[in-house]
Amino acid sequence: SVSRPTPEHCAELGTALAKMHLAGSDYRQTRKNTLSLEGWQKLFDRITDKADEISEGLSGLIAEELDFLNANWPHNLPSGIIHADLFPDNVFFLGQRLSGLIDFYFACNDALAYDIAICMNAWCFEAHNEFNITKARQLLGHYTRLRPLTSDEGRALPVLCRGAADGDVIKKGDECGLSCPTPLRDLKGSHLNELAGRPAALVTFLDGISVSRPTPEHCAELGTALAEMYLAGGDFKQCRENALSLKGWQRLYDRVSGKADEISGGLSGLIEQELEYLNANWWSRRNNRGFFRPPENRSRERLHRDRKHILQSSPRTSRNSG
Repeated sequence: SVSRPTPEHCAELGTALAKMHLAGSDYRQTRKNTLSLEGWQKLFDRITDKADEISEGLSGLIAEELDFLNANWPHNLPSGIIHADLFPDNVFFLGQRLSGLIDFYFACNDALAYDIAICMNAWCFEAHNEFNITKARQLLGHYTRLRPLTSDEGRALPVLCRGAADGDVIKKGDECGLSCPTPLRDLKGSHLNELAGRPAALVTFLDGISVSRPTPEHCAELGTALAEMYLAGGDFKQCRENALSLKGWQRLYDRVSGKADEISGGLSGLIEQELEYLNANWWSRRNNRGFFRPPENRSRERLHRDRKHILQSSPRTSRNSG
């Protein structure tokens, strides 16, 4: 993934986004977008009393924004499967060429143009909140080469971008004490301005950067934040099954079992043995036998040696690849 997207990266993203939308056009299963207008209101109801602790005046600002969005949110736009979280860290590149999209956790059904709005907010602003119109033109231009926007989508895009920015602020504010971006006001006190003749809102970036080589101190901070996140979600009533746990791994392996040995000799057999072990030892309320009982016919030490050998002999891949 790239930390500072170029116009060329945005062009590649526009092409990939259009391809994804077109590829999902005949997908029949549906999933409601819980982080759209209705969901933002529910999140805000939970943090109304705390919003001003994050930034003075934030509660009133969010309330005004939600009033505007409720009155102006577009309906009946072309819809389908959207990614809904296509920030730069979820897009991989080899040089300037896009090589893959990841993290479909928030994928759902909604207006396709809303996916574009999310991408424009995430990809087309610079570090000090300047809107880069060249990046936006590249993203939209390459998207519309494959899937032209309707006139309604074009008119709705400014409101969708505004909603995407507002939704991100509300979502961050709901993360119980963690730093979150806030909208910026101009000298006249307005948070809504115009860029290239269209309404636009700016939000701040968080301080700091991600690290490629974590230190023990980083790990300590992570441990604290992880515990706080789990405690904060202790009374959250909605649930969603983890699709990338034991059952999900088996389904994924069933799809790639015939190709595993092409990646590295012996990989197919190793994965099968690992899945057998995990199925026998995975913790559950009905199977509380502990985590580290070795398989009957093979020691864990042997499995670790074989895994290390195979991974060292395989082409280097990203830790985030599926």
